[in-house]
Amino acid sequence: VVGTHRDKENECSEKKKDKDIIIKQVACLVKKNQDESIWDVNGKEPNSYDQEVANELRRAIVDHCIEDTRLLPIKWFVLEMQITSSAEKGVLSLSSCLVLAQRLGIDELGLESVLLHMVKCNLFLWYHKVPILRDVVISDPQVILKVITDLVECKHNLAALGAAG
Repeated sequence: VVGTHRDKENECSEKKKDKDIIIKQVACLVKKNQDESIWDVNGKEPNSYDQEVANELRRAIVDHCIEDTRLLPIKWFVLEMQITSSAEKGVLSLSSCLVLAQRLGIDELGLESVLLHMVKCNLFLWYHKVPILRDVVISDPQVILKVITDLVECKHNLAALGAAG
């Protein structure tokens, strides 16, 4: 869903839509698997109309788009919390995760299911198909960003030193 800027209003051919049309369009988008539509909405400085449209879009998306609700076993949720709290600097070994899982009665195959679900939900990073990284579970994706940032800064600093020397 894309909101346009009010300052580009005369460039936008879309006319203001009432609530029923918005709900029907969102439902139609879901059924047709289209991935975008344009509404004339100012998200930066919304007026009462913009807020109303945004609220209706939000409600329509929740009502019509989120059909795949799944209940998770409470053990999975507990394991997620334990992995997150046990991970030193946001990283935990797969064997440590297995110890935590076994305390909850989850075996190795169950742990793999939990981790794959957490990866799918973007809660964890686990590169199970990469042999060298299979034993690493990252519960805080910021760790990866920090490492990459440090590498870029280091390379930049080395290049600056080489140019100065």
